Amino acid sequence: MVNTALSAVRSGSVQSIDRAMEVLRVLARRPQGATALELAAVTGLDRTTVHRLLRTLSGAAMVEARGSSYVLGPACTLLGAGRLHASRLRDTALPFAVDIQRADVGDRPLVVSITCCALDEVVIVDRIWTPFVPLNIIVGIGWRFPIDESVSGRSMLSTMSDAAIAALIGIERFERLLPRLSVIRAQDGMEFGSDERHAGVSTMAYPFVGTDGIATGAMVVAGIGLAPELHLESPIARHLVRSAQAVSRLLHAAT
Repeated sequence: MVNTALSAVRSGSVQSIDRAMEVLRVLARRPQGATALELAAVTGLDRTTVHRLLRTLSGAAMVEARGSSYVLGPACTLLGAGRLHASRLRDTALPFAVDIQRADVGDRPLVVSITCCALDEVVIVDRIWTPFVPLNIIVGIGWRFPIDESVSGRSMLSTMSDAAIAALIGIERFERLLPRLSVIRAQDGMEFGSDERHAGVSTMAYPFVGTDGIATGAMVVAGIGLAPELHLESPIARHLVRSAQAVSRLLHAAT
């Protein structure tokens, strides 16, 4: 379902743009596409309005038709790439991810990833893996997860105020998350997890923070055989923290 906090028409906003963004947000969550009828049902807009929006968005290459369905168009790729480039997150963090891979991963079945925060989701920006990693645990660039349901997302949320988190993910999800947030904050933002998406896969993540102290992304190490190292004093965890903090400093300097 569409996030009602995002879908509500805001005072002073342009209604047609709000509605177009509503359609784009639905399609962003449906890589297989959606028909005009499905879009109308999910957004609550009438079909005539949806058809007009789709014609306009198609003309701008923001969506494209595939049979009777619509998917995001090539202009969305350009916008996403522009946003990523402007953030400098990947370019700044990638050398540190490579260093972790060389120094601490070697031929172990581990993946080093860079993630970013996108509203209430986490998006994979880049990742490095070894030939020893099972293919079924490698997530693709551009994959996204609810921010409170991923290790890197929770590490990012720990940098935000309780009020901001509740506004972002809703009070019920926030209340369920609060005990874990207390643990992560006591660990200065480091989060650990095991068996969350794949059995036998463990994960650690530490956030990149902006000049306001709020996370914009995270450095992540995940894979098989990592469980004994899920503590703050393990060499790989310490390297992860140093690297993420260095990325934060470089991003601050470039601001």
